[in-house]
Amino acid sequence: MTDESVASRLTELGVSRITHFTSSRNLPRILGSGQILSTAALRSSNAIFDVTDQERWDGHPELICCNIDYPNFYYFAKATQKENAINYSDWAVLLLDPAVATQDGTLFAPGNAAKNGGADLVAGVVGLDRMYASPVYGWRRASSHRQASPTDVQAEVLIPGPIDNSAVIGIVMPDESSFRREVGRLEQVGQDPHPFNWYVSPGLFRRESIVAAVRNNQAISAEGPCETMQQEEQ
Repeated sequence: MTDESVASRLTELGVSRITHFTSSRNLPRILGSGQILSTAALRSSNAIFDVTDQERWDGHPELICCNIDYPNFYYFAKATQKENAINYSDWAVLLLDPAVATQDGTLFAPGNAAKNGGADLVAGVVGLDRMYASPVYGWRRASSHRQASPTDVQAEVLIPGPIDNSAVIGIVMPDESSFRREVGRLEQVGQDPHPFNWYVSPGLFRRESIVAAVRNNQAISAEGPCETMQQEEQ
């Protein structure tokens, strides 16, 4: 069911997207299954996938880790240095319809969801509003703070899965070469990348760019939707 109070508040805040970052190794499974699954669901299904967060100190592996507006690239910087990621550097940011965060069972964290062992996670509009309080863990919202972004750039939202691919409004890659490489990989394994809107944005993969965008309301440039090879041939 939809939490209408959360839906209304997201609209008031001007939230246009929920973000979810993942190793691009997971894209064939996501496209092939038609959905984004939680870590717990993936493990129980014995699916082949790459785990971004092995530990899940937030205590909710049955929920899918996402962010509001911009991804948590403080954590991303750590994830890319983990043993299972060092030799595979391609990552993607999925842009999701904000409606995915209006489901009953969604939990909101004003900072990193793992802080205090997940004790700060709260459901409903109360939890959502705590993300926009000032201060949050010492961070204050200045007049230049981006309205749609939570106070702490590490704030997270944990969403019940599965998330259907119909909620994916865009897939962002860090550069043109990684975009082309990923489209080619997907086609090689029989997955169709063409129904999705693809974007290229180096800034969306840089912590300093995201911090500036959130705290100083500075735009992060993006190119797209990018044309895939099939579109170019038409």
